[in-house]
Formats: sequence, C-alpha cells, structure tokens
Amino acid sequence: MNLLAFPKMIFSFHGTWDELHGQCPPVVRTFFQITLPFSLLSALMIAVAGHWHGAYYAPATPTDRWDIVAALFFIVQLLTVPLMASLIQAIARDKGAAPDYRESYLAAALAPIPLWLSTLSLGVPSIAFAAACGLAGLAASASLLYHGLPALLGIHEELDAQDISYKVFAIGALVWALLVIAVVAPVIRL
Repeated sequence: MNLLAFPKMIFSFHGTWDELHGQCPPVVRTFFQITLPFSLLSALMIAVAGHWHGAYYAPATPTDRWDIVAALFFIVQLLTVPLMASLIQAIARDKGAAPDYRESYLAAALAPIPLWLSTLSLGVPSIAFAAACGLAGLAASASLLYHGLPALLGIHEELDAQDISYKVFAIGALVWALLVIAVVAPVIRL
C-alpha cells in the first residue's frame, strides 16, 4: 500500500481500496507494517505527554504512572485490532458477505490510523487541541470504514455496506472511548 494514497482513501470508494481487495496482505505483514508501529506511536505519545507536559495535563501524576499507562495502552491496542477484525468479519457475515480474516484484519488496522495519528497532538500542551485532533481522527476513521469496507469485504449492496460500516464504527468508537478513559482514569486517579 502506498502511504501517499492514504489521504485519498478517506474520501474514495475505489482506487487504493480496490487494489487492497485484490492484493490483501497477510495478517502478519499488516501487523508489523501498520498495527505495531501505529500502536507504538500512540503509546509513545502518551509517555511523551506525561514526561514533557505532565504538569499541564495532570499535575499530581508522577511520571512513572504515565509510563505504566502508556505500556498498558500499547498492549490493549495490540489486542483490540484482532478483536475488531473478528467483529468486522462477524457483522459482514450476518449481512451475507464472506470476508476472510485477512481482509477484516486489514480494515481493523487501517481504520484507527487517523486516531493513532491524532495522538501526535499530545506533544502540544493544549487539551482543546488534543480534543479537536481526536475528534478529527474519529471522523476520518468513520470515513475510512464507510469508504473502505465495501471494497475490502466485497460488499456490493449499498445499504448492507452502510449498515456494516455504521455498526463497526459505533462499536469501534465505543472501544476507543473506553481506551481513552482507561488512559485518563489512572493518570488523574478517578
């Protein structure tokens, strides 16, 4: 996959999506090229936020707690992608599609990239900026699912594709919210 084509994928139903459907990489390759590095990026940005701007984000939180939370966040993300892949596969099968796990895993790995990238905003000590970037990442992730799932999973019926995309996004957004809460709660001692 050409990373320069990634922004187009947010707004297009075809192009790179059609190429990926025809040449879906193995799960192990997707893991090492997408899931692992982007999960690591977001975990590192949590640690960076704690070390550089911890006094701004949570003044009473010691630095070592940020490191623990970042490590846990990393592990949970690595577990979440395969779970979301299984969920995508199950929802698509309920609608009559027959995606294999590779296609479902690729969709589960591609969809959160904007959210992972939004964690770069943690390098700036601004809750409003981080929240705006997080919401933009969430919107871009929704668009990736909406535009990508029909091509990746081979769904030709528009209403079925929309239904699958909306269900996957709703569950994915809930999972992401729980991950964010899991990060925030230990840092601010809720």
